[in-house]
Amino acid sequence: MGRLIVRFGTALFCLFMAGALFFLLTIETTFNGGFALSVKLLCLPLAMIVFGFTYRNREMLQARSRRPWHVWVMAVVLYPMMLLFAWPYVLAANALLPTNGRIEFRGPIVEKFMSGGRYTSCHVRIHDVGTEQNVELNVGCRAYATLAVGALYSSCFERGQLGIPVRWRFAEIPNPCLPTTRRVADAPTG
Repeated sequence: MGRLIVRFGTALFCLFMAGALFFLLTIETTFNGGFALSVKLLCLPLAMIVFGFTYRNREMLQARSRRPWHVWVMAVVLYPMMLLFAWPYVLAANALLPTNGRIEFRGPIVEKFMSGGRYTSCHVRIHDVGTEQNVELNVGCRAYATLAVGALYSSCFERGQLGIPVRWRFAEIPNPCLPTTRRVADAPTG
């Protein structure tokens, strides 16, 4: 098994990254939702897999490299990359398992910001009245242009089995939770 992984390692890693990219493009969550949980859950198991595999197959790997220590440098580089690209798989597991109902984030917008470089994404930070916490949500750039700080905004997600709010990016948003906007001053009091 180790020989096959070593022989096709580059192709397997590219396939792993392609799967991660697929899940990142199709699953939407709150801004960086679940990232800390995935690091907490997977840091030790992935370290054991990467460094255990490297130790167990060190002779075969060192025979293929220019210097014997390159094997360990590659393991040190591979580990954080695996940890980073494992996050979308945690989101996928969270989204594919049966959900635990809906979550609606609703409250006044406290901040608007854009992230990214070449491809920007637009976000708003709202103060959720249900949890009394600030929640960062991805909004379309067209909607972002029309939103103002202080406006009331709401958005609906499913609560996944791991507790991460999630929805499929290209699916219909359920009717009771359609995103709505209005000024806080216009909102009913009480």
